[in-house]
Amino acid sequence: PIVFITAHDALVSNAQVQTGDTVLVTAASSGIGTAAIQLAKYFGAKRVFASTRDAGKAAALIDVGADVVIDTSKPDFTSIVEKETDKEGVDIIIDSVGGPMFAENLEMLAVKGRLVSVGRNAGEKGEIDLDEVANKRAQILGVTFRTRTPQEAWRCFEVFVEDCMAGFADGSLKPVVDKTFSFDALHDAHAYMMGNNQVGKIVLVRASGGGS
Repeated sequence: PIVFITAHDALVSNAQVQTGDTVLVTAASSGIGTAAIQLAKYFGAKRVFASTRDAGKAAALIDVGADVVIDTSKPDFTSIVEKETDKEGVDIIIDSVGGPMFAENLEMLAVKGRLVSVGRNAGEKGEIDLDEVANKRAQILGVTFRTRTPQEAWRCFEVFVEDCMAGFADGSLKPVVDKTFSFDALHDAHAYMMGNNQVGKIVLVRASGGGS
């Protein structure tokens, strides 16, 4: 559940997604990424862009709900957003990549856009063009549970339940599990995760054996 709670906190509580917004989710094949794609659609986003460094994941990301998949391993990938948004950029970016992609994220952001830093999987530091921030009147938001009180964290859970449980009941929202492993296959699960082949979560289960 934590990936949905984290994505909801970033997208809804902080970025304040509105019906008709355009949303870009980076590292879209991650647990938080697949949750954020679904939540963006659930809360009325007009179009959802999903970024990945593996073009082979495009079909799976579209199945999750993405409208456009961006392969960030290719040069000038920001031009896709420019073309698809008529040079306006996206209203919201939910970013789990971090510093190395910060400049490109800012380039793809619309005027008055909101860039939410959820994770920094590729690095904690990146260059920032303050003129670009000012010209776009951008909001840069950082989110984490590490500096929240237990009461603040619990409120995130409560708001998520209030907003989203109906979506799980009717099937609009669903967890994306890529593969399961038994607890005694922990090393295999870790090796699979490090191969970066998954879309969604890798889950350890009590039952013996594993499967897709």
